Amino acid sequence: MILDISQLYNNSNDNAELLLQDISNLYNNSNNHDVKIIVGNNNNVETFKAHSIILRIRSNYFNGVLSNKWRYKKDKNFTIIEQQNIKPQAFKIILEYFYTGSYSLDESNQEYIIELLFACDELELAELVTHIQENIIYNHTSWIQQNFVKFYKLPFKCKLMQGGYKFFEDKKFQIIREYCEELFYIRHELLFESKDFVTISKPLLITIIKKDDLELEEIDIWNYVIKWGMKQTPEIKSEISELTQQDLEVLKNRLRNVLQHVRFFTMSYDEFWDDIWPLKGIFSDHLLDKLVDYNLNSIVKISPPTNSLTKRIPKKFDDSNIISYGQANTLLNWIFNEDVKIECKLHVSYDLKLVHCGSRDGMDLETFYELCGSEYAQREFGAEIQKLIEFYNQTITIATSTDTLRITDEHVKTMSKRKPDSNF
Repeated sequence: MILDISQLYNNSNDNAELLLQDISNLYNNSNNHDVKIIVGNNNNVETFKAHSIILRIRSNYFNGVLSNKWRYKKDKNFTIIEQQNIKPQAFKIILEYFYTGSYSLDESNQEYIIELLFACDELELAELVTHIQENIIYNHTSWIQQNFVKFYKLPFKCKLMQGGYKFFEDKKFQIIREYCEELFYIRHELLFESKDFVTISKPLLITIIKKDDLELEEIDIWNYVIKWGMKQTPEIKSEISELTQQDLEVLKNRLRNVLQHVRFFTMSYDEFWDDIWPLKGIFSDHLLDKLVDYNLNSIVKISPPTNSLTKRIPKKFDDSNIISYGQANTLLNWIFNEDVKIECKLHVSYDLKLVHCGSRDGMDLETFYELCGSEYAQREFGAEIQKLIEFYNQTITIATSTDTLRITDEHVKTMSKRKPDSNF
């Protein structure tokens, strides 16, 4: 007798699919269920029927709940579990996943996508949390742009611990976190111009305005900080010019530990007197005195205090569409033997200028030779720039005193891993 192994294998697959189908059918057939899960709160409550064996197998969380009598109630033949922190619309998707191994995201459940991620986290479904994040990024990026603040806030949490609340980042949402951070560097307005901007927590606001590479004027950052402070509950509805002493005290308390991260000494004379001075009541006397001294004379500038924050490093390098300031820092690190301290010296010790830009000056070598100086630089650099323009497979040689820096295609790829400009 000869056995067809391939046929046995196919039959085995068919049987497995039938088994999965039978289990999936239990989702729509509540016969013999022994668990009722009451999900939601207030006016948004729904009761779901389930089988304890499915819940135990598919979820460590529910296995733990069903193993501890104090975590559920009994009603005749049913176990009653309450989940008040989860919305029914989100739990319905999760329950379907328990029974069928699949779930669907479409426009009908876009409204509850954040709640779905929170629910998966609450129920300790780490694998599903990861898969949903990837699904959103690859198939529903418009959802992130339309609800950017909600997604941006997702990984950041405050937890009550000994000594008070602790602000931390939940690594389970790292995929969304990284995507939102990349998008934020390209389109700041998705955060700052959103009506939801004022809903972010103070620790998150501080995290944002501490960034050294925000591509925003400092006066704009100041205005967003004031907007956030005035829109907190209860809202301060007065115009800036009409704020009372009580309003200023409230605003001062709300912005405690925030103002120190605004880089006032990088603002212009006019910006200080037009925009900052009208709100002088929210500053400490010490800081206000320093700011007044610094801005008393619009012509003769004194040096800012030695411990003041320096100007932010913008994302774009002048008007270049290729090199960002972050990549300019990388170049300096290479030149100076990868001294990581070069990054904080960029605007202090080094003045980098965009000498030649193809989109601005033209792509011909004659123009490049005219703008880029020495005969050696023309001879060594010019031919290689032509390769960069034509092939993006370049080897550029730059003379730096007695040392030579060679930038290869691999270097450019490495630089490109940094957060890009919108035109990079």
